[in-house]
Amino acid sequence: MKSITIHGIDNPLAELIKSKALSEGLSVNKTVKKILEEALGVKPQTVSKNRMDFEEFSGIWSDLELAEFDKKTKDLSRVKTIAATQFPPLWETIRKYHRCE
Repeated sequence: MKSITIHGIDNPLAELIKSKALSEGLSVNKTVKKILEEALGVKPQTVSKNRMDFEEFSGIWSDLELAEFDKKTKDLSRVKTIAATQFPPLWETIRKYHRCE
């Protein structure tokens, strides 16, 4: 098995890794391996308890449901256009704080 050394990890990242390891009852090494495996698709991500609590309320829309949603919300895209053209300073502020595109 290979070993990898990672240099230059900043303190906030190191603290996040340590915190995650502590909360999951794992060593830092096992936590980093788990993060890498999940991020690279080697092992699937574990489903968090919070997600499982709400799983019955989530799902995937059918093509018909998506088309109906798009139809009913089509006019909302006009708000962005109007705000961007008629109120540029206000629109820039909105974009800055709400990360709108």
